[in-house]
Amino acid sequence: SQQNAVQLAQAKEQSDAAKKAQQEYNEKLNTTATEMEDSSKELLGSRIKVPTDENILHWLELNLDKAKDLQDKWLDEETSKSREMEQQIDRLKKDVNISEGELHAKQENKKKLKEEMDKLRTEIARTKQNEVKISQLKVSFSDK
Repeated sequence: SQQNAVQLAQAKEQSDAAKKAQQEYNEKLNTTATEMEDSSKELLGSRIKVPTDENILHWLELNLDKAKDLQDKWLDEETSKSREMEQQIDRLKKDVNISEGELHAKQENKKKLKEEMDKLRTEIARTKQNEVKISQLKVSFSDK
């Protein structure tokens, strides 16, 4: 479970990093669009072709599509990682259940062995008592 907590923390860190990267990308995209708009205003009187609103929109749409593709790819990767972690958690739970079952079986065996040992000790004590009684009877018969 400690390993699971570490893996969950790593997944959260990756998620946070991806969100930060997406935010930085969006900010850069906005900055670039603003720069293009400013550049087009500066170039209005020159011989250089000024980007039209249509060109800017096309460029923005293209970059937004790329951003969407990157986000989709990242979401797919995160979903895959989550699935893998869930499978690993299930395997660990199964291993824990098996270990608990084995431990329980060992405890039961230990308990049965202890009971058998107690029975044997009782039987040994009875046998010794009987031996003492027999030797006492022998002594008393030999005295008569």
